[in-house]
Amino acid sequence: MAALKITVNCRSMLISTAFFRFSKGVEHCYYALLFTSEPYLSMGAKPWLSWLEIGFHLAAREAPSAAGADRMLIDARPGRNFEITASAASANPLVRLRELVTELDRVRRSLGSAGAKDRLAAIASDRQVKAMLLTPLEKALTANSIPADGRQAYAAMIDRGLLAICEPQITSIEMASS
Repeated sequence: MAALKITVNCRSMLISTAFFRFSKGVEHCYYALLFTSEPYLSMGAKPWLSWLEIGFHLAAREAPSAAGADRMLIDARPGRNFEITASAASANPLVRLRELVTELDRVRRSLGSAGAKDRLAAIASDRQVKAMLLTPLEKALTANSIPADGRQAYAAMIDRGLLAICEPQITSIEMASS
């Protein structure tokens, strides 16, 4: 089983909601990256509609419909400096997740003390983040005729995840694959 260990260092311990949002943001980014790659692109709307049905709430425990090898297990250890280990039988989606989190950490370092609205605008306008996540997600949702309210739900979910991963209290994000 492949694993990606994400170690997050913070100025002070994140409140529990921010910690859970970070963890869920990692999970949501993983599945968005997974579903915008083959073979999921050729599966049509089924994975997207199934995920939409489950919902994006922090308390949602059920993972989106993914092949067994692609299902991600997440183990999160809270603390001032916390660890998240994402595991899956298939290594490729974890490689893509690592690349995305690396880019988000790069963007996070440039955000300074901007407010949430400005932070999100900067993250969403970053060329690499758009190319890796936002544009493929938008194209997949449109190509699969996901209704407007569903596309809005996906956008809100991704926005929350991006803001959580780029939380101002974070000082660094380190990753190791195994």
